[in-house]
Amino acid sequence: MTQLKIFDINESFEKDLELAKFRNSSQVHLSLEVRWVKMIERTYGKKAKAVVGYEGEKVTYLSLGNFFHSSSFGRKVLICGAFLDYGAGIHLDHDDTFLHRHKIMESRHEKYLTKAIQLEAKGNFQSIAIMDLTLIDNEYPERFISSRARNDLKRSLKNEIVIEKDLKFFPDFYDMYKRKMKEFGTPHHELKFFENMFEDFSNEIRFSIAYVSNCPATASLDLQIGKNRYHLYSVSNSFAPNVGAGDFLFWDGVKSALIEGVEKYWLGRSVAGSGVEFFKRKWNPSFFGYLETVYTSNLRAGMPVALQVSPKSRLFVGVWKRIPDSVSNAMGPTIRRLIP
Repeated sequence: MTQLKIFDINESFEKDLELAKFRNSSQVHLSLEVRWVKMIERTYGKKAKAVVGYEGEKVTYLSLGNFFHSSSFGRKVLICGAFLDYGAGIHLDHDDTFLHRHKIMESRHEKYLTKAIQLEAKGNFQSIAIMDLTLIDNEYPERFISSRARNDLKRSLKNEIVIEKDLKFFPDFYDMYKRKMKEFGTPHHELKFFENMFEDFSNEIRFSIAYVSNCPATASLDLQIGKNRYHLYSVSNSFAPNVGAGDFLFWDGVKSALIEGVEKYWLGRSVAGSGVEFFKRKWNPSFFGYLETVYTSNLRAGMPVALQVSPKSRLFVGVWKRIPDSVSNAMGPTIRRLIP
């Protein structure tokens, strides 16, 4: 049985030989994860921790995260796999078609977490899309994608779309980002969050924004580590779909990833049957199941049986969508500091 232990992320943790062996035999980019959770800690003051699973002395599980208050559980939880929602911890003996995001309940009385329950979201199944760029012919890359994607790209070429990749254009991204988050009913990150990200990941940031007639249409923000590129954010204005700006920008990102020798392009998670999933499918990625797992020191009565949006959260989303922009812009970053 796997025994889980919580550690502070310090120099000795990062140099642990058993963790290094585990990292090299799994999908965990430990150095990148460490930098990510430390960036969250620096921005929001949420303590960065590591959860390590042992079978005897052998490391079989690793996940990094930050402590947040959770409205779902009414107490602190350690949000692990916070980096891009792809999951830092992966069981080596688990079917590799499933990736995990983990929420580790904070134990007030026990140092070690020994029991676990798995909660599979019902009626809201999500998946992660990954493009294997090694399958693309660099001379004829369009052959890899669907005919629908090729036709959408041809239509986008009829418009004068200009792509910029310098971070001096980031203010236009941030304006679109704030509006998009409000449409989702979610408070937005403060500007300092992105500034810290650019500082801590200066070599890994891949930013691009598309303009049509000098108006910002759509933009994306990725991180690239080694031969993997991870999609972080996509934002757009309402007219972007009509001019094909999203298709044009995405395909430009794929081509730039090919030039940089990227092998896997991680496109993030989406709800089955959603418009976001529909957009991803036409580029022919592989889709992987997405599970939520909660580990807790004891199975208390009243624990939820599925990770679903609570009535309180639904009420908040409805109200947040309706409040004036001036209020959401002023209050959003403050509220965001309190939630995962």
